[in-house]
Amino acid sequence: MDTFSERQGLTPTKTIQISDMDQALRNSLWNVFRIYVFNGPRIPYEPDEVLEFARAIHIDFRKLPYDTAPDSRDNFYLLMTSFFQRDPWFEVYNFIEFIFLLMARRPDKRITLTTNLNFILERERSGYRVVADIITPITNETELSEIAKISSPSDPFSATSTHIRQSLKLYSDRENPDYRNSVKEAVSAIEATAKVIVGDPKATLGKALAKIEEDHQLHGAFKEGVSKLYGWTSDASGIRHALSDVDKIDEADARFMLVSCSAFCNYLISRSKT
Repeated sequence: MDTFSERQGLTPTKTIQISDMDQALRNSLWNVFRIYVFNGPRIPYEPDEVLEFARAIHIDFRKLPYDTAPDSRDNFYLLMTSFFQRDPWFEVYNFIEFIFLLMARRPDKRITLTTNLNFILERERSGYRVVADIITPITNETELSEIAKISSPSDPFSATSTHIRQSLKLYSDRENPDYRNSVKEAVSAIEATAKVIVGDPKATLGKALAKIEEDHQLHGAFKEGVSKLYGWTSDASGIRHALSDVDKIDEADARFMLVSCSAFCNYLISRSKT
């Protein structure tokens, strides 16, 4: 929210940071990593593990010679502080995603890190948030919630999560977004969800939805709406076929489908439990 001085017009209101990163955001993001990953009262790693992180960052992320890797935690902290202060803004976001890869086997720590990073990103008016370990331009909290909820892998809906995460990844690629394939993955998530619910991996989406409507009181309007979206993606000139000059998929289309399909998958799973 705006500060007192911003509301009173005494200091300028901070604009949304989309293609840059001011000093306050840089410092705050580094503080999160310093406290919740590399040091501080909530340190989740032993000292040797911090150095393992340091070497991985030095060799695999920054792609620097092994012989120049930091040999102590203090040297590592100095190097990382300099990195957060000076490197291009997008490299800081690349770093965040890389850290999530390193923490792949620590789901509880990833949740804590995501929560604290998103608090900072919102407070400092970044145009990005962390969703499913990916930096994404989606900042609407309701939309974030729907995507985050369905993107966490869990049996028996792990295939659904995989499709949503891939859709999010394709949508969020700032340099080369692939909106068409993002939509394909989002729609595939609904198919995967419906097949699990009806217990038939070979069922068509229409057949699966009809079965869900019969067994779980799925409202007809929901079924019809999803069927029409599926038809849009599957007809002769649709996005699930060869590229077409007729249908141009843009950011708004991909965002709508990613959020809508995520929400509908959550709805189907909830409905299947009744």
